[in-house]
Amino acid sequence: MNSKFISLAQFAVKSGLCAGTVYLTYDKGVWGNVEQGNSALNQLRTTNLSDLIGEEYSAKIPDLELPLEVTSSLTSISGTMTDLRQNIWLYYNSSIKSGLNGLDNLPDTVSGLAGNAKKIVLNNLK
Repeated sequence: MNSKFISLAQFAVKSGLCAGTVYLTYDKGVWGNVEQGNSALNQLRTTNLSDLIGEEYSAKIPDLELPLEVTSSLTSISGTMTDLRQNIWLYYNSSIKSGLNGLDNLPDTVSGLAGNAKKIVLNNLK
């Protein structure tokens, strides 16, 4: 009985959060036309924490900054993604060629490895 009540309460909270999110985004114009969407985006960009929870509570929250390691990694990843976007077909063609060359050389590679295995077994039997 108790577990059913907890499950019902969890469902009610999740449903309420979802419905509230949909209502809030609709009310702010996210689901409207282009002008309403741009207005909602500009409103979101200019919103501060103090606008949401008040100046009294926002003063108590410490400033959170990302460590230098994280920001430098993000810069590095951004550069890599830019390179990937610019050269995607070069990388794609290179991977296809490498895969096909590997399949083409597979019989020679397997016979070479089998010969090496045979030599090792014969040397261990002596």
